[in-house]
Amino acid sequence: MIVMEKFVAECEDAVVKALAAMGAPSDLKLVKEFPETADLAIPCFTFAKPLKMAPVAIAEKIASEIKAPCGLIAGVTPLNGYLNFTVDTTALVTDLLTEVAEQGDSFGKGKPTGIRVNVEH
Repeated sequence: MIVMEKFVAECEDAVVKALAAMGAPSDLKLVKEFPETADLAIPCFTFAKPLKMAPVAIAEKIASEIKAPCGLIAGVTPLNGYLNFTVDTTALVTDLLTEVAEQGDSFGKGKPTGIRVNVEH
């Protein structure tokens, strides 16, 4: 698994667990954004109606439930109805180097799709 995908999955899992603890329906969809101010942002506006709470309050509650640092998550900050996650760069680099060592020469190569591409210059 690509390291940033692992980070996003950890953030999603943390939010889903916090939402479940708040009594949210399990079918809520998480929207992911990648702003310049954080490594990952999850807006809480879609949770407002089912939880009957303001998005700002939801973000604050979820942020207080998430124990950071944990795994690749260095921290989570609620801001204007968004959860802004930051990645632990030390853990990220460690995981990335481990992944490079395990995959060797095949690191970064995708699975063959059979599609040919002609690149002109």
